[in-house]
Amino acid sequence: MYNLARIVLWARSIHLWPAYVHEILFSKPVTSESISTLAAFMYGHDVSLGVASKTHIICNPDRNRHYLIPFAMGGYYANFYCRRHVRHIAQYHDVLTGRMMWVNGRDHYQLEPVLPKDQLTPPLDCRPLRHCPT
Repeated sequence: MYNLARIVLWARSIHLWPAYVHEILFSKPVTSESISTLAAFMYGHDVSLGVASKTHIICNPDRNRHYLIPFAMGGYYANFYCRRHVRHIAQYHDVLTGRMMWVNGRDHYQLEPVLPKDQLTPPLDCRPLRHCPT
C-alpha cells in the first residue's frame, strides 16, 4: 500500500480520482487500452513510471498479466517523453482543474485543455467516485 499512499498524496484524496481510473485499477482486465489510458493519467500528473506500474500491479486483480504492466506502461511513458515535438498524444482527466487535458511532447505546454469537439468517443467517465451511483 506504500505506492498507493504516494499516489494519494499528489491527487489529494482518492475520492477525487475519476471513475475510469478506479475501474482500470480495481476491476478491468489488463489490456493495452487500459494501460495506455492509465499511463496518460499518471504521466499527466507527473507520477513516476515505477510508482505508476507498481500501483497498477498492486491494485489490479488480473494476476495472470501483471508481468506485462511495467513493460507496456514503460512503452507509453517513453512514447510520451521521447516524442518531443508532437502535440495531442493522449488525453487524461486532470484532478486539480477538473478538465480533460492533452499529453503533449516535452517541448510543448502540458496544461492544454481538450476542446469538447476533440474529446474521446465514447467519453471517459470523469466523475469523482463519490458522485457515481453505487
